[in-house]
Amino acid sequence: MSQKKASFIFTLMFIIPYICAVSIIGVAYNVLVAHASSPWRILVGTVVGTTMLYFLKIPLERPLRILGKYTFRFNRRVIRLFMLDEAKSWKKYANILIDAAFSLFGILAVGYLSRGQSGYDFISSTLIGWIVVVLFASLCISSYFEFDALAIK
Repeated sequence: MSQKKASFIFTLMFIIPYICAVSIIGVAYNVLVAHASSPWRILVGTVVGTTMLYFLKIPLERPLRILGKYTFRFNRRVIRLFMLDEAKSWKKYANILIDAAFSLFGILAVGYLSRGQSGYDFISSTLIGWIVVVLFASLCISSYFEFDALAIK
């Protein structure tokens, strides 16, 4: 596999879903909490978003580990940073801090961009809310089962 193809797959498999997950966290938080002016509510939303982003990475570890062999040096280092299976405690804490920063950014950015009822109408008037529930439920269930059990040997 060429390095360009591996980098493209890495972008599709990890970068875009990660950005979408941050956006979903921001939209869901701003829909569920009508008053985001309280730092306490923003902190709770950040903790919930951080937890979701942390568990989002678990099912992607094995494909990213395989993909990391074929990609550029920078992508390989980014992939190694997000590998949590055999990580040391400092790496896990660094991942939690990175996820918290992105969750907070998503909450504040979506809150700033969608003032008023636009975010609430977008989620509650369409199927996007159910899609969000299915997305996170499927990620939680798939991370519960070992990804190795699903691999073809």
